Amino acid sequence: MGAVHRYQRVLYPGQALKELSTVAPLRELANLAYAPFRSGNSAGVPERALRGTRSHKFDASFDDLWQRVSRQWPCAVVRSSRFLRWQFMQQPGKTFEVLACIKEEQLSGYIVLFFRKAEHGGPSKAAISDLCYDASHAEEVIDELLKAALLLAIEKRAGSLVTDVLDPQVEARLLQLGFWRIKTSPEFMVYSPTRQELMYEPGNWFLSRGDSDVSIFEEPNI
Repeated sequence: MGAVHRYQRVLYPGQALKELSTVAPLRELANLAYAPFRSGNSAGVPERALRGTRSHKFDASFDDLWQRVSRQWPCAVVRSSRFLRWQFMQQPGKTFEVLACIKEEQLSGYIVLFFRKAEHGGPSKAAISDLCYDASHAEEVIDELLKAALLLAIEKRAGSLVTDVLDPQVEARLLQLGFWRIKTSPEFMVYSPTRQELMYEPGNWFLSRGDSDVSIFEEPNI
């Protein structure tokens, strides 16, 4: 079918590059020199996007969100609360960070992050495992979630933030926030005995890193 597009943004090159990470003076010098590029596009995120919105459970509000938002994509993996709990709460030896966006007292979107074990001052990489948003506030919600993810990754001193996604709206905002497309990315396949015209068109799909086996094969971080 094609590839799930991979994007990355470097935050702390001293952590991201193995050649630098083990030598403390070089690591800190690289991180200091990169400081002007680190926070430029993550400013302006509302306080509510990061404070008081960390979700430690996937409840009925996530089912309600999926019922509202799933209509915008012809083809997608169903993000029920049961699936999200299995994927992001029950993987042995792993913990995921979940940030939720609340608008008008209603869940309007969420983003899931995975941080590798910290080494030499911080994790070498963080990943956006999943992102889901309400189409009625698409650009605003996507921006809030991505900026909140960047701020959390900076707070934890992650070397870089990476994600795999197939969705034009999310991809456009990633580029605006300083991410760049990486050539190597996961491929995906589809087989169906019916509705082939619909399912065999890559542009009809919404996919994220959490829909692949990438997050399953990540090393434990606890």
